[in-house]
Amino acid sequence: MRRDAQRLRELGYDVRARPGPGSRYQLHPGVKIPPLLFTEDEISVIIAGLRVLEAWVPDDPATSAALLKLDQVLPRRLRRRAAATALVTEVLQQPAAVITAATIGVLADAVAGNTRVRFDYTDRNGVRSERLIDRALAHQRLRTRGDGRGG
Repeated sequence: MRRDAQRLRELGYDVRARPGPGSRYQLHPGVKIPPLLFTEDEISVIIAGLRVLEAWVPDDPATSAALLKLDQVLPRRLRRRAAATALVTEVLQQPAAVITAATIGVLADAVAGNTRVRFDYTDRNGVRSERLIDRALAHQRLRTRGDGRGG
């Protein structure tokens, strides 16, 4: 409970605590948490994307946690669409390489911060090397072929 309250504080919410016997946490009156304003189609896209990630990274709890949180906060109409989308989304193709949500986050932060990323690479012949790539090169490669292999 303490961690949840602290996380809300970090997001800018005024969470007040009363310590001791009968302790409690309370959002300061007047603080409004904005509703999730998604259309049914947007929810379908989000759920389908999360189901793909869940299938591709089955040992990473981030996607399952995100699906659960969405289910808890969506209005009934959107929850119904989300459940239906989850039922009809079947991932038939597995990724060529396994990646975790944490790795996706590191890469996203590097792109957003315009910083370089250093990683170990193994080519199709099993030869290992270390790579250093910057944001511009990563974008160029993705635009050129769409598969990350460049041109």
